Amino acid sequence: MKNKTRYSLLLIALAFLTVVEGFSQNKATKTSITGQIFNPDKEYYMLRHRENLDTIWVDTEGKFAIDIKLNQPEECKIIVGKNTIRMYVLPGDIAYCEYSADKPNNPPVYSGKSGIYSQFFTEIAKNEMRYARNVHSKVLNPLSPARVLTVEDSILKLRIEFVEKYCTDNSLEVSFREYQIEGMKYLTLTELCNYRKTSSNYTADSLKSERPSFDSAINRLPIDNLKMLYSDFYQQFVRSYVSGNAMHSMTFDSPDDYPEYYNKQMDDCLRLLKNEEVRNYMIKEIAVEAMRESGTRDISGFIKKFEDNCTNQLMKTRVLNIWSTYAAIQPGGLCPPTECYDANGKNIMLSELKGKVIYIDIWATWCGPCKREIPMLKELEEEYHGKNVEFVSISTDKDIEAWKNFIVAQNLGGLQLHQSDNFDSSISKNFIVNSIPRFILIDANGKIVSSDAPRPSSGPTIRALLDKTLG
Repeated sequence: MKNKTRYSLLLIALAFLTVVEGFSQNKATKTSITGQIFNPDKEYYMLRHRENLDTIWVDTEGKFAIDIKLNQPEECKIIVGKNTIRMYVLPGDIAYCEYSADKPNNPPVYSGKSGIYSQFFTEIAKNEMRYARNVHSKVLNPLSPARVLTVEDSILKLRIEFVEKYCTDNSLEVSFREYQIEGMKYLTLTELCNYRKTSSNYTADSLKSERPSFDSAINRLPIDNLKMLYSDFYQQFVRSYVSGNAMHSMTFDSPDDYPEYYNKQMDDCLRLLKNEEVRNYMIKEIAVEAMRESGTRDISGFIKKFEDNCTNQLMKTRVLNIWSTYAAIQPGGLCPPTECYDANGKNIMLSELKGKVIYIDIWATWCGPCKREIPMLKELEEEYHGKNVEFVSISTDKDIEAWKNFIVAQNLGGLQLHQSDNFDSSISKNFIVNSIPRFILIDANGKIVSSDAPRPSSGPTIRALLDKTLG
C-alpha cells in the first residue's frame, strides 16, 4: 500500500500543471479516479457525476481506475451497495480513494489534490452529528414556528463557521467554500420545509400569526438554482418544498394516493422551475421515486405527463426504460419469462405452469414476516386443494442449504422453488421485488391479476380474489 501511495503522489505531482491548465482554459480535461474497494461484493460499481453513469470495474483485489472528462470541479459518487463514496474531483487530477465494502461505517480514505476536498464530506458528516438531536423532527415538531426559526438560525451559524474554518485551515478554493456554505443554507431550509410538512403546530390556529415569517424564511433562497443543481442539499430542499406543498393540498390516506401526490409535485416543479436543466432534472428525480414508491400501481398518466414535459432525451429515455419494467407487470399483462429451480437443481419456467391459477409467495428463511405467513398459507393450500390453483413459494435465500433444510423441517407444501441465480431472469428483477414477503397472482392464461396480491393473512380478501380468478 505504501508503494501505491508513493506512486499516486508522483502521478499527482506530474498532473499538477494539467490541473492548473484545466482551470484556466475551462476545457474538458482528462481526469482519473482510482482506488481500491476492499472485500468487494461485486465485479463492478457505478460512478455518478452529474447525469453521467459510468461503470467502474474492479479486479480481484478491488482495485479500479477510470478516466472521465471534467471542465470544472465536480462531486462524484461511487455507489457501493446502500452506501455512497462521495468525492470532490478537480479537473486533471488523479484522485484516489480507498473503502472497505464490508465495513461500511468506516469512512473512505482519500489522496490526490482532490483528497482534501473529498475529506470535507467525511468531516461535515461528523460535524452534523453534533446537531442531529437539535434538528430531529421529534424535537422540532412540538415547537412553535418562531422558535424553530431561532433554533435553525443558530445551527446554521455553526454550520457556516465549520465550513469556513475547514476551508481556511486547508487552503481550499474560495469557490468551494462558497458552494458548501450555500449547501448548508439549503440544508437548513430543508429542515424548515420538513417542519412545515409534518408539524401540527405549523397549521395551528393559535400560531397562525407566526406563519408569514416562517414562510418568508423558507423562500429566502431561490428554489430555481442551476449553480446548486448537483448539490444533494439543494436537491433535498426542492423535493421537500414541493412534497410539502403536495401534502398540504391533499389528504394522503393510503398508498393509493401516490399518483395524486406525485402529480402535484411535478405540477409544482413545472410551475416554479423556469430553468430547463433544473426542471428536467427534478421531474426526473420525482418520476424515479414515484415508480419506486408506487410499486405495481398504475401511474401511466403521471409518466405520460413526465414524457410530455421533459426536454432532455437522455433523462426521458432512462425513465421510460425503468417504467417499461413496471408497465409490464400491470394487471392484464403476461407474466414475464421467469426462471427458477427446485431443491434438486432442476430449472423450471413459470410459463410451464400455464393452465393453472398461480399464487406466488416470494420469501426467505431469514425473513420473520415471511415465516409468519406460512401457517395461513398452509390453510389456503388445504382449502383450495383439488382446485385449479398452484401454490408456488419462491425463495430468495443466499444460503441454499438453509432453504432446503427449512423445507423439510417445516414440512412445506406447494411447489417449493428458488429464484434463478441469473438476475436478469429472476422474479426479483421481473417483478421489481424490493421487499418480502411479496405475493403475486397469475391467472390460468398466464396473465397477471396482481403483482402485489393480498397476503394469506388478509383472510377473506385473498379468498375473494382467488375465487374471482378461478371464475
